[in-house]
Amino acid sequence: MSHEVFGDRFIGRREPAWHALGTVFDADEQLTVRQAYERVHIDYTFEKQPIALPMAGVDTSSKVALVRSPTFDDSRWRFIDTVSSDYGVIQPLELADALDKSLSHRYPVETAGALHHGATNFATLKLDSYDIRGEPMEQYFLLSNSNGVNRSMHILVTDIRVVCANTLNAALNKNDLKVAIPHTANIKRDMEMYIDLVAAAEAAANEQRILFNAMARMPLVRSGLMAIVQAAYPDPRMPQRARVLGAALEKQGLTDGPTKLYNTEQKAWQSARERNAQFRDAAIELYDAWGDRDLGGKLTVNTVWAAVNSVAEVSDNRIGNSVESAAVATLLGDRYQERIRATTVAQKYMTDHASDLISLN
Repeated sequence: MSHEVFGDRFIGRREPAWHALGTVFDADEQLTVRQAYERVHIDYTFEKQPIALPMAGVDTSSKVALVRSPTFDDSRWRFIDTVSSDYGVIQPLELADALDKSLSHRYPVETAGALHHGATNFATLKLDSYDIRGEPMEQYFLLSNSNGVNRSMHILVTDIRVVCANTLNAALNKNDLKVAIPHTANIKRDMEMYIDLVAAAEAAANEQRILFNAMARMPLVRSGLMAIVQAAYPDPRMPQRARVLGAALEKQGLTDGPTKLYNTEQKAWQSARERNAQFRDAAIELYDAWGDRDLGGKLTVNTVWAAVNSVAEVSDNRIGNSVESAAVATLLGDRYQERIRATTVAQKYMTDHASDLISLN
């Protein structure tokens, strides 16, 4: 993602951004989000400007140009996108002030930055730290605001295992806080509402920790492991177009024309099946080696916790089309859903085998 950082606009506790970009602040320094933003110059603004076309009689009143103000290292107005005239704009420092009002006085800033010529800005706050049978866990709040057509503000609470930087989200309805806020006229109100929800989510966070501790104490048989891994990386269904083409080929004995398209669809489907099989094998390999690595996980060998985290490692750390696309998928997309599916099946396993957990008390 280093090529997407806007100049050097990244600030992080203890560590610089990708490829040593950005600013580092001491571990014991307490910054507000506004202070972090101002330190790395995330203080530009966005404006909506009318669009003028040279052709007479063309009505462009429903569309405007979203532009970013000049900065010390990019001296021109930067065009971001063409958006609707009622597009809701949140300035970076407005976002910072909203976080400071509700959260940053209680939870320290961990990172902040800007991407894509400033079109995206984000901040993470370190929430509570806790322990799962000897394994340190940290919880982070992420707010990322992306500007442009079909772009949204995202709010996410995520758990990261310190030993391997995993992100892990449990499929608990009360604590599955992953929100996309569209850029409507009410975006500021909606943002403040969801930030306040995070500030009031202590009970849900405690419930999640109870689940994690139960996972770490629940022994797992091999069939349970296979069910969890299969849920995370299921065999994809054959695409409908391939099924239709296959039926036509079988019924009418067609050859050359549709066969090439059918083979293309078949190869893509088979490739997806093989890819998911590789992911399953990788997760099982991590699970089997759980006690051999210096992960602080000796007490959680052969448990539901080890299985769910093995899936999380595969989902979070495998190579994607780009570092950025992988990061987005990990926090907000397909990889997040893989972990959710694994956690959902894990919870069902725990319900079905509750007596095994009770016997450990």
